[in-house]
Amino acid sequence: LKPNMDYPYAAEKAEVDRMFQQFADHNPDIGVTTGRTVAVVGPGAGASGLNILFMPVMLKVCGRNPAWQFIHEEDLAEWVVRLLRGRHGGVYNLAGEGGMPYRDMIQALEKPSVSLPSGLLYHAVRAAWRLRLQSKGPAGGLNMLEYPILLDTRKARQATGYEPVYSSEQAFQSFLQERNGEKAGTA
Repeated sequence: LKPNMDYPYAAEKAEVDRMFQQFADHNPDIGVTTGRTVAVVGPGAGASGLNILFMPVMLKVCGRNPAWQFIHEEDLAEWVVRLLRGRHGGVYNLAGEGGMPYRDMIQALEKPSVSLPSGLLYHAVRAAWRLRLQSKGPAGGLNMLEYPILLDTRKARQATGYEPVYSSEQAFQSFLQERNGEKAGTA
Protein backbone atom coordinates (compact mmCIF):
# COMPACT_ATOMS: atom_id res chain seq x y z
CA LEU A 1 0.00 0.00 0.00
CA LYS A 2 1.10 3.52 -0.76
CA PRO A 3 -1.20 5.75 1.30
CA ASN A 4 -1.42 9.50 1.08
CA MET A 5 0.55 10.30 4.24
CA ASP A 6 -0.76 13.90 4.19
CA TYR A 7 -4.27 12.57 4.81
CA PRO A 8 -4.63 11.02 8.29
CA TYR A 9 -7.66 8.89 7.33
CA ALA A 10 -5.72 7.13 4.57
CA ALA A 11 -2.51 6.83 6.59
CA GLU A 12 -4.35 5.28 9.55
CA LYS A 13 -6.23 2.79 7.34
CA ALA A 14 -2.93 1.72 5.79
CA GLU A 15 -1.32 1.30 9.22
CA VAL A 16 -4.15 -0.96 10.40
CA ASP A 17 -3.84 -2.96 7.19
CA ARG A 18 -0.10 -3.37 7.78
CA MET A 19 -0.77 -4.55 11.35
CA PHE A 20 -3.10 -7.27 10.06
CA GLN A 21 -0.58 -8.33 7.42
CA GLN A 22 2.20 -8.54 10.02
CA PHE A 23 -0.04 -10.61 12.28
CA ALA A 24 -0.83 -12.95 9.38
CA ASP A 25 2.88 -13.26 8.52
CA HIS A 26 3.81 -14.09 12.12
CA ASN A 27 0.88 -16.47 12.66
CA PRO A 28 0.56 -18.62 9.53
CA ASP A 29 -1.61 -21.13 11.40
CA ILE A 30 -4.34 -18.49 11.82
CA GLY A 31 -6.39 -17.53 8.77
CA VAL A 32 -6.59 -13.78 8.31
CA THR A 33 -9.01 -12.21 5.86
CA THR A 34 -8.63 -8.53 4.99
CA GLY A 35 -11.27 -6.63 3.04
CA ARG A 36 -10.10 -3.40 1.46
CA THR A 37 -13.06 -1.22 0.59
CA VAL A 38 -13.89 2.01 -1.11
CA ALA A 39 -16.35 4.35 0.66
CA VAL A 40 -19.17 2.34 2.23
CA VAL A 41 -22.61 3.89 1.70
CA GLY A 42 -26.20 2.92 2.43
CA PRO A 43 -28.97 3.54 4.93
CA GLY A 44 -26.97 2.41 7.97
CA ALA A 45 -23.49 3.43 6.87
CA GLY A 46 -21.77 6.53 8.16
CA ALA A 47 -20.03 8.85 5.76
CA SER A 48 -16.50 8.14 6.90
CA GLY A 49 -13.99 9.55 4.46
CA LEU A 50 -16.64 11.50 2.55
CA ASN A 51 -16.35 14.87 4.28
CA ILE A 52 -15.99 16.60 0.94
CA LEU A 53 -19.60 15.71 0.11
CA PHE A 54 -20.87 17.76 3.06
CA MET A 55 -19.21 21.03 2.17
CA PRO A 56 -21.58 23.86 1.15
CA VAL A 57 -19.58 24.37 -2.06
CA MET A 58 -17.96 21.41 -3.80
CA LEU A 59 -14.32 21.76 -4.80
CA LYS A 60 -13.04 20.60 -8.18
CA VAL A 61 -9.59 20.44 -9.70
CA CYS A 62 -9.52 22.11 -13.11
CA GLY A 63 -9.50 19.61 -15.93
CA ARG A 64 -10.24 16.57 -13.72
CA ASN A 65 -13.40 14.47 -13.54
CA PRO A 66 -12.31 11.13 -12.07
CA ALA A 67 -14.69 8.27 -11.41
CA TRP A 68 -15.32 7.38 -7.77
CA GLN A 69 -16.21 3.91 -6.56
CA PHE A 70 -18.57 3.09 -3.71
CA ILE A 71 -19.82 -0.09 -2.08
CA HIS A 72 -23.29 -0.48 -0.67
CA GLU A 73 -23.40 -1.73 2.92
CA GLU A 74 -25.54 -4.73 1.91
CA ASP A 75 -22.99 -5.82 -0.70
CA LEU A 76 -20.19 -5.40 1.81
CA ALA A 77 -22.05 -7.49 4.39
CA GLU A 78 -22.69 -10.27 1.85
CA TRP A 79 -19.07 -10.32 0.76
CA VAL A 80 -17.82 -10.48 4.34
CA VAL A 81 -20.18 -13.36 5.15
CA ARG A 82 -19.10 -15.30 2.05
CA LEU A 83 -15.40 -14.70 2.67
CA LEU A 84 -15.66 -15.84 6.28
CA ARG A 85 -17.94 -18.83 5.65
CA GLY A 86 -15.67 -19.96 2.84
CA ARG A 87 -12.62 -19.45 5.07
CA HIS A 88 -10.98 -17.39 2.34
CA GLY A 89 -7.78 -16.00 3.81
CA GLY A 90 -5.88 -13.17 2.18
CA VAL A 91 -6.56 -9.67 0.96
CA TYR A 92 -9.69 -8.86 -1.04
CA ASN A 93 -10.75 -5.62 -2.71
CA LEU A 94 -14.45 -4.91 -2.22
CA ALA A 95 -16.31 -2.31 -4.30
CA GLY A 96 -19.38 -1.80 -6.42
CA GLU A 97 -18.93 -2.19 -10.15
CA GLY A 98 -18.00 0.80 -12.25
CA GLY A 99 -17.54 4.30 -11.03
CA MET A 100 -19.40 7.58 -10.82
CA PRO A 101 -17.80 10.67 -12.37
CA TYR A 102 -17.17 13.39 -9.82
CA ARG A 103 -19.16 15.98 -11.81
CA ASP A 104 -22.16 13.63 -11.78
CA MET A 105 -21.83 13.37 -7.99
CA ILE A 106 -21.86 17.17 -7.68
CA GLN A 107 -24.92 17.37 -9.92
CA ALA A 108 -26.71 14.67 -7.90
CA LEU A 109 -25.91 16.54 -4.67
CA GLU A 110 -27.36 19.71 -6.22
CA LYS A 111 -24.56 21.83 -4.85
CA PRO A 112 -22.58 24.69 -6.34
CA SER A 113 -18.97 24.00 -7.19
CA VAL A 114 -15.78 25.88 -7.83
CA SER A 115 -12.89 24.72 -10.02
CA LEU A 116 -9.35 25.76 -9.22
CA PRO A 117 -5.94 24.70 -10.46
CA SER A 118 -4.54 21.89 -8.32
CA GLY A 119 -1.72 23.89 -6.73
CA LEU A 120 -3.92 26.84 -5.83
CA LEU A 121 -6.60 24.57 -4.38
CA TYR A 122 -4.08 22.74 -2.17
CA HIS A 123 -2.55 25.97 -0.86
CA ALA A 124 -5.98 27.50 -0.13
CA VAL A 125 -7.24 24.44 1.76
CA ARG A 126 -3.94 24.04 3.63
CA ALA A 127 -4.10 27.70 4.74
CA ALA A 128 -7.77 27.42 5.76
CA TRP A 129 -6.98 24.26 7.78
CA ARG A 130 -4.00 25.83 9.56
CA LEU A 131 -5.94 29.01 10.32
CA ARG A 132 -8.86 26.88 11.58
CA LEU A 133 -11.21 28.43 9.03
CA GLN A 134 -12.43 24.96 8.04
CA SER A 135 -12.45 21.63 9.83
CA LYS A 136 -13.51 19.16 7.11
CA GLY A 137 -9.98 17.97 6.48
CA PRO A 138 -6.37 18.83 5.70
CA ALA A 139 -5.20 19.55 2.17
CA GLY A 140 -3.92 15.98 1.79
CA GLY A 141 -7.52 14.82 1.43
CA LEU A 142 -7.76 16.76 -1.82
CA ASN A 143 -5.75 14.04 -3.54
CA MET A 144 -9.05 12.14 -3.62
CA LEU A 145 -10.38 14.78 -6.02
CA GLU A 146 -7.68 13.93 -8.53
CA TYR A 147 -6.91 10.31 -7.72
CA PRO A 148 -9.77 8.54 -5.94
CA ILE A 149 -9.47 4.93 -4.83
CA LEU A 150 -10.34 2.48 -7.59
CA LEU A 151 -10.32 -1.23 -6.78
CA ASP A 152 -10.24 -4.34 -8.93
CA THR A 153 -12.65 -6.82 -7.33
CA ARG A 154 -11.99 -9.85 -9.55
CA LYS A 155 -10.27 -11.84 -6.79
CA ALA A 156 -13.20 -11.39 -4.37
CA ARG A 157 -15.76 -12.18 -7.06
CA GLN A 158 -13.89 -15.33 -8.11
CA ALA A 159 -13.35 -16.54 -4.54
CA THR A 160 -16.95 -16.05 -3.42
CA GLY A 161 -18.98 -16.26 -6.61
CA TYR A 162 -20.69 -13.05 -5.51
CA GLU A 163 -21.55 -10.16 -7.82
CA PRO A 164 -22.50 -6.91 -6.08
CA VAL A 165 -26.18 -6.04 -6.32
CA TYR A 166 -25.44 -2.30 -6.39
CA SER A 167 -23.12 -0.63 -8.88
CA SER A 168 -21.02 2.23 -7.50
CA GLU A 169 -23.52 4.71 -8.95
CA GLN A 170 -26.52 2.84 -7.50
CA ALA A 171 -24.84 2.69 -4.09
CA PHE A 172 -24.21 6.45 -4.23
CA GLN A 173 -27.83 7.10 -5.25
CA SER A 174 -28.98 4.96 -2.29
CA PHE A 175 -26.79 7.10 -0.03
CA LEU A 176 -28.40 10.27 -1.44
CA GLN A 177 -31.91 8.91 -1.03
CA GLU A 178 -31.24 8.09 2.62
CA ARG A 179 -29.57 11.44 3.16
CA ASN A 180 -32.61 13.18 1.68
CA GLY A 181 -35.01 11.12 3.82
CA GLU A 182 -36.35 8.97 1.00
CA LYS A 183 -36.84 5.22 1.12
CA ALA A 184 -34.36 3.34 -1.07
CA GLY A 185 -35.90 2.35 -4.38
CA THR A 186 -38.33 5.28 -4.55
CA ALA A 187 -37.97 8.67 -6.13
